[in-house]
Amino acid sequence: MKRSILLLSWFTPVLIAQDPPAEPPRGVFAAVGHALSIPAGGALSPKEIRIKLTGDKTTLPVELVSPLSNPLPPDYTMSVMFPGNPAIDIDAKSTGNDLLPIANVLNSAGEFEAWLTPAPGTWVAFTFSVHSGSRGELTSPIYPRSMVAGNPKGPGGDLFSYTFPGSAVSNLLIGPRFEQAFDDLSLASMPTPEIDGHDIYISWLFESPALAAWAAPYLTNFYFSLSSASAAHAASWGTPAADCNGATIFKMHWNGTAWSTPTVFMTRSSFGPLVQQVSDIDGLAIDATRNIYVISLADGHGPNQFMSGTIPASGGTSTPRTVRVANGEELWRRIGLIEGDRVDAICGFDPRLRAVRARAVGVPGLVGVDPLAAGSSRGGVGGGVGEVVDLTMSGWVGAPVRSRVEFYVSVNGGPLVLLSSLARGVRDMNVSARISGSRFTAGQQLTFRTRYVTAVDAFFANDTVMDW
Repeated sequence: MKRSILLLSWFTPVLIAQDPPAEPPRGVFAAVGHALSIPAGGALSPKEIRIKLTGDKTTLPVELVSPLSNPLPPDYTMSVMFPGNPAIDIDAKSTGNDLLPIANVLNSAGEFEAWLTPAPGTWVAFTFSVHSGSRGELTSPIYPRSMVAGNPKGPGGDLFSYTFPGSAVSNLLIGPRFEQAFDDLSLASMPTPEIDGHDIYISWLFESPALAAWAAPYLTNFYFSLSSASAAHAASWGTPAADCNGATIFKMHWNGTAWSTPTVFMTRSSFGPLVQQVSDIDGLAIDATRNIYVISLADGHGPNQFMSGTIPASGGTSTPRTVRVANGEELWRRIGLIEGDRVDAICGFDPRLRAVRARAVGVPGLVGVDPLAAGSSRGGVGGGVGEVVDLTMSGWVGAPVRSRVEFYVSVNGGPLVLLSSLARGVRDMNVSARISGSRFTAGQQLTFRTRYVTAVDAFFANDTVMDW
């Protein structure tokens, strides 16, 4: 069960309670908005980029139009992106803003490996989804959501995260976390909920005019692959027949008023012999600044679920290597995947979006108590009329007891001010508070602090810091 409080204004709380399936503790992305796509074959149309706004949602994510109109931001409705191609089914996507500090490291056998190592003072995390048939190791956050663990719908409609060792956050947040359940995204109407494309940055265009204006200059490129079933439609863009397949990466550019016709960015042969044996690229992340890509393949082979390489020059080849963390361990094992599990969406998260401040998702701090995790996510409400901050807390200390969660804020390093105090029931796995943004002023630095209080103890979770 999760419990949330909605503050429509500073003084007006409305209590909402829900009973989702059993879930493991969440992380710092529990409320974050994102753009998602779903596969063909279900009751819902796959031919859309659906926008899930910040917070838990009771309505199905749908295509949206940004509240910003001047300048005109990129339009992610399919009729504008792909006029005359109603059957397009995107199953991997990126805006080129993924944070992928990956370097080739020579191992003891004289072979290069792809190690992801955060730069000093930075936070690097992947958010991702898995195929509904995935199960994960018993200790992974995927397993409790799997069909073999008694969840009939499986983990395919859930969102997970992995924070990399070396990130400038509390060590307690390093590793894999469960973030959002399929019912948070209103995908329960799907017989088997499934996310097959995911990107956080796109959603910032739709939260509020302020966030859209900040994010829009960084979102002018769009990289994607098509499902094998719809790849033949790429011929209408002038794509050679040999490249009309699910392993071709396409690119489009927003010129301020319209999208360019998709062009081939990387072909199946660009990736070398391994990818030529696979029908589909299931997940895609691109760091256009570093010229790095990460892909996942549809074959379900563990080492192929997170693979990285350098984007080659036109006509060149870049053989991908399995992504590893800073000690050389393969990422798929560190997350807790097993053979046969498939990663079908990836976003390499950069809270600053190549800028200098984190305005949409709070950066977690260095302290906390295991296994508490707190997050903050900025968004819009009422079609961009106002702004809110969704604060979340998950993970509990000791045996389940009745307790409460307190949410505080410090503005520009000032004293802590209590924002909300919410009772937590014994069965509540996640507690969240929605705070009106009207109390904050542009230019302020906000430090959110969350405290878990029982009858005998009180524990602070990690701070999160956001620039308003």
